[in-house]
Amino acid sequence: MQLLLALGLAKIVSSALTIGSGGAAGDFAPSIAIGGLLGGAFGMAMRLALDDPYIQPGAFALVGMAAFYAGIANTPLAALVMVSEVAGSYDLLVPLMLTEAIAMIALRKVNLYPSQPRVAKDSPVHASPLSTLTCGDLIDRARRIATLKLRDKIAQVAIVVDDAPDQDVFPVLDDAGKVAGLLSAESLRAFLANGAAAELAIVADAMVPALTFTEGTELRTAAIQLVSRDLRAAPVLDGNGAPIGLIDQHDIMRASTAAAPGDSMA
Repeated sequence: MQLLLALGLAKIVSSALTIGSGGAAGDFAPSIAIGGLLGGAFGMAMRLALDDPYIQPGAFALVGMAAFYAGIANTPLAALVMVSEVAGSYDLLVPLMLTEAIAMIALRKVNLYPSQPRVAKDSPVHASPLSTLTCGDLIDRARRIATLKLRDKIAQVAIVVDDAPDQDVFPVLDDAGKVAGLLSAESLRAFLANGAAAELAIVADAMVPALTFTEGTELRTAAIQLVSRDLRAAPVLDGNGAPIGLIDQHDIMRASTAAAPGDSMA
């Protein structure tokens, strides 16, 4: 036990001096060695303290390897799988998970790699344009938006829809010019399929509750809300509540692929 503990402390000092002085050295292998030595020393100490010959210090060494590296490098899954493969068995899976959880909590402010982001979403590798763009960045302000009125007859609305083949969702405006709801082309077709209903129904009968965005709404938020409402598009409003553009799934798809090398918004 004393030998393992002494070797572990000596490895800590030697690794710190070598890396800190700019010498040629790694940090992965020393971390694994330190964790194994300290874990083995702890296992031997428990074996002596409890006077239990069935305690295997080698198992403690494996667990120490995973816990030490997982804690200082913030890589719990990688350390768990690596040590299990080294041992040739996943029998230590439960103690590995327990000790790694404790190590991650105890060493949450320590990081072997200072440039490592704390979570994946902070990494530029995982960065998505949806997290940086807003609806105001994508809308085509020159595009004419076809709108409807609450009391428009469904039969008359069909003409407006036919004149806007590139628009799938139509904002429905109230008397004050505010967006009161949305009418999708699919909903309109369902009413038109019933000739009698189309003659009597008005837009207010077929529309769904309004979903609107502002120019400052994040594109990721807009995408999530469109999917949750099962809508292909929704209007973007200005400061006065008037629609100035539509944000649709096509715009979001273009934005999500624009960051790939060689791609463009064109």
